[in-house]
Amino acid sequence: MNHEIEALAELRAEFERVALQSSSQRWRTAWRWRPLVAIVVVVLGGATAALAAGLIHFGKPVTAGRHLPSPAVGNGTVRPATVKLLAVHAPDPAGGLPWGMRLSITTHGKGCLEVGRLDDGRLGVIGQDNAFGNDGRFHPLPAALAATSPDCVRLDGQGRLIHNEIAGDVPASGLSASGLIVAGHGCRPPNAIAPRRVLCPLRDERNLYFGLLGPEATSLTYSAVNGTLHTITPVGPDGAYLIVQRAAKPTPGHINNALSGSLYPSPPITEVTYRNGLHCNFANPRKLPPRACQFPPGYVTAAPDGP
Repeated sequence: MNHEIEALAELRAEFERVALQSSSQRWRTAWRWRPLVAIVVVVLGGATAALAAGLIHFGKPVTAGRHLPSPAVGNGTVRPATVKLLAVHAPDPAGGLPWGMRLSITTHGKGCLEVGRLDDGRLGVIGQDNAFGNDGRFHPLPAALAATSPDCVRLDGQGRLIHNEIAGDVPASGLSASGLIVAGHGCRPPNAIAPRRVLCPLRDERNLYFGLLGPEATSLTYSAVNGTLHTITPVGPDGAYLIVQRAAKPTPGHINNALSGSLYPSPPITEVTYRNGLHCNFANPRKLPPRACQFPPGYVTAAPDGP
């Protein structure tokens, strides 16, 4: 801000000079300096607002790791016209940028969900937790990388994605939150056996619960880390939801960085209700929900693939 300080010093010197002039001279001089006064006020006001809001610096976009999306195998590649940033977001337990979610459809008819930190309508990764050299910058996440996720799933018979996912032990940076194969290093969960990799501090570990419940879902209830129940309303015609919680201290046998998905949700989600009055309980992970809840209202079974 050296240029702002220099402008203030120049303005002060001119005011002192004008004070020694006659009244008519002061008026003419002050009139000539009005543009400078306005510029200084605008510049300093903008700088003050930027400092109060916190400056966001952008880094290079996230890139793929060794496995690049291929149109011929696996999930195929993302169809750009299908990429949609969903109108759902969740605060991070430690503050800062919220988390957001994006939906993409691939050339093989699969739907892929991406989750990351959200800044002004962009999904990305923060340079922390050993990601991008801890540069503290926001690194945009290209939608094309969605096809590298191992959990892209086939659309239903109406061309919709109804799917629920859990991503455990995700660093607060957001790197690989959706199981994407990306470059940028990153840290491993604190109980991982990885002597050559930096371990994440437990305070930066997150468990993410997200998905699309479909157009008929009206509410979702989940259990927070402290055991309290919270009920939220799914967002938009996709029935989108996103829950971000601090990860608990790992226990023996704990699976690190786990990513799993299914047609119906599981704990800490305890209940989902639908427009037809159906209440589905998912509080018991050892018991399958009724068939009406395994295939939720609005879901249409897709036709089998051809030979």
